[in-house]
Amino acid sequence: PEPEPEPVWEEASKKKKKKKSKSASGGDAAADSSADAAPAAAAKPSIEDEWTIVEKKEKKKPEPVVLAVEEVEDDGSVTMELGDALGTVIGRGGSTIKHITAESGAKLDIAKGETLVKISGDPEQVKRATTMVQQVLDKRLEELANMHTVVIPVGNKASAVLGKGGCNIRKITTESGAKVDVSCEAGTVTVSGSEEQCAAAQELVKVAIHGEAQEAIDLGQRGVYIIMGPKGATIRQLQEESGARFDIDSPNKKLHISGTKEAVVKAAALARSTLLKHSCELDVSVQDTDIGAVVGKGGVNIKQIQEKSGANVEIQRGTIPGMPSIIKLIGTQEQVAMGKTLVDKFVAREPELKKGEICETMELGGATGLVIGPSGATVKQLQADTGAKVDILRGSGTCKVWGPKAAVAAAKEKIQEKINQFKEREAKQAAAAAATAAAQAQDMADMANGGWDSGAANMGMGGWESAATPGWEPAEDPTAVGGLYGGLPDSW
Repeated sequence: PEPEPEPVWEEASKKKKKKKSKSASGGDAAADSSADAAPAAAAKPSIEDEWTIVEKKEKKKPEPVVLAVEEVEDDGSVTMELGDALGTVIGRGGSTIKHITAESGAKLDIAKGETLVKISGDPEQVKRATTMVQQVLDKRLEELANMHTVVIPVGNKASAVLGKGGCNIRKITTESGAKVDVSCEAGTVTVSGSEEQCAAAQELVKVAIHGEAQEAIDLGQRGVYIIMGPKGATIRQLQEESGARFDIDSPNKKLHISGTKEAVVKAAALARSTLLKHSCELDVSVQDTDIGAVVGKGGVNIKQIQEKSGANVEIQRGTIPGMPSIIKLIGTQEQVAMGKTLVDKFVAREPELKKGEICETMELGGATGLVIGPSGATVKQLQADTGAKVDILRGSGTCKVWGPKAAVAAAKEKIQEKINQFKEREAKQAAAAAATAAAQAQDMADMANGGWDSGAANMGMGGWESAATPGWEPAEDPTAVGGLYGGLPDSW
């Protein structure tokens, strides 16, 4: 029997070994090759100073590589080793292998975790599929031979290259065809691909960082707050609507807009419209006794007004004691109106009620001091005993009680006890004062009418007798001895 022909892969391996041997020997051919490569390197296109070329390889177009045929089955199927080129043959989402299958009519099977592809079908289908796989790999080898790698220093702008949710880097990769790797830690962007792909990727990276166009708008302190919005809501909305990038330079109170020309034009118009829309102002006068309630502890109420209304709040304190302060509200008409409602609410000390809570108002009148107690001790104890909250408006006798219904009822009962105590005390004092006034009035009337009882006249001193004052007798007409009390001795 005739000997079987040698497999093609062995011949290919011998050729490769010979090439390796030549390269290792370092003969004249290698020197000539190096000399030829020098002019090519010198002729490479210039790249801006800000880009750093890490590696650039230029080689002649490689000859088609003969793939190893591992095994030819009796049914005519062929098994091929793909190695690192497995992903290239499969393609994104399986697009390449699907195309080969559809065009050739052959069936291509790749076992999970393997790099072998089995091509089966009739001889013509297998031949077409094998050729197409070969073409895919030849193209990939050519790309690798001409691969360029460029490292772009971007500093703290790496996040801008990535974009929200990776949108920018996906766009750069898709439009340029280059491989793009971003290192936020190193502040670099590494671009790999053909010379054309790298150049296109570099331009797209620049656009991602600086944009095709830029515009700056002076904001002022108020404008910074307006463009930012509550917790950054406004600036996020403006960026989403325009597609441009917004950067606020807080020290200089400026807004920098970057992106495509169309996006920048749209963004600038939106920003100016937002500033104009939020230019409504309203001054609310607040008495000096109420300004503390509006501001709140540590400014908590002012923050609440700004967050709930969206308006900006500025406070102009009165310059002298007793002079009202001015709360300036700035924003849209709706925001300013909501802000004023909240300011009025804090002035009136209207509490924030939780679910199931109630609020009731009581008039304390003169009992305010009794309810408050020394240094507020009584009202503090009342709140602790009942669980209700009690707020007495400064300078008035109005008291607000809020909390759970049962707690409010208990607090009102204790407050009413204090009011009743005050009323009882007032009634006693009033009765005593009335009795004293009546007695004095009666005495005056008796004296005016001369109806004195010389033996027991009621002068508020247990009575007196004329004999108690030797040498003095009351006249029939008291005025006859120098007026009403003109006749009293010096010792009286």
